[in-house]
Amino acid sequence: MSSSKKRKTGGDGVAGLSPTSILEPKAKIELSRPEKLEFHCSMPAKIAPFCPTILISVGSSKQIFTVPRDLLTLHSGYFKELFASPREDEDEKIALPLLSPMDFGNFVSWIYIGRTLSAATASATRFWVVGEFLSAPAFQNWCIDIYRNKLLLAANRSPHRDNVRLAYEKSGKGSKLRKFLAHCSARLGPLESHAEGSDQHTAWKVLFQEFPDLTYDIAAIAGKDWKGTMPWDDEHRALYVEDEIPLENQWESQILLARDKDAIKEAASTGCVCSIIELDHLERNKGKEAVS
Repeated sequence: MSSSKKRKTGGDGVAGLSPTSILEPKAKIELSRPEKLEFHCSMPAKIAPFCPTILISVGSSKQIFTVPRDLLTLHSGYFKELFASPREDEDEKIALPLLSPMDFGNFVSWIYIGRTLSAATASATRFWVVGEFLSAPAFQNWCIDIYRNKLLLAANRSPHRDNVRLAYEKSGKGSKLRKFLAHCSARLGPLESHAEGSDQHTAWKVLFQEFPDLTYDIAAIAGKDWKGTMPWDDEHRALYVEDEIPLENQWESQILLARDKDAIKEAASTGCVCSIIELDHLERNKGKEAVS
């Protein structure tokens, strides 16, 4: 941030930016496409009224969340696998003791409205780790895009050490999050950009000593010719995002896993609202195919 704009900033955040402003098209992040966000936000209305709700106990405080089952399985591989086979006690609470209630609450918020309630700019790294735990690649990619835009708007600022530390403590070896933060750090040279003996230089040295994988990951990319670009630029996005099945296709698969199309058609003909909604989605391309 230039010195002419005197905003208060947190240790690693861009202060004064709301989750809405961080979704500006400047970085062309995927979820800023209106049709994608609109479809994402339509899912609760199309799914929640017609499926069971699940009680989930989260964190050491065992805070209870009540979330529609089919929304969870749509967005999370963890829950999809959990509910793939019948459970002995369908009324038993699901326990997620390793997640914080606030972090899980923000994931649920993203399921419903396509963004978190807490400012994602300061928490994108932590939210990404939650997405990794829940096997939620679309959420992870949303977090990466938030972080990409954050660095773009921060005038080429290096990732904060706390975020790098969190990524190397909590995310898996070789994760896309580690890769992104290592590439950003390597591109800006945190040791070279701070005077030797300064607090910043010393803190980065300690971080490298603490996490040998970080040193290795930065060394592995050290010779790359970025051709004047930065890791967070659009042309490099594919390096840092997870494989993600489009939500439309995911929902279609989930619908047909429960019953076949003929059964849905029959139920829709009797006025079943759930079936009418599902059939409309299954036949969403019918008119387009006729035109083509």
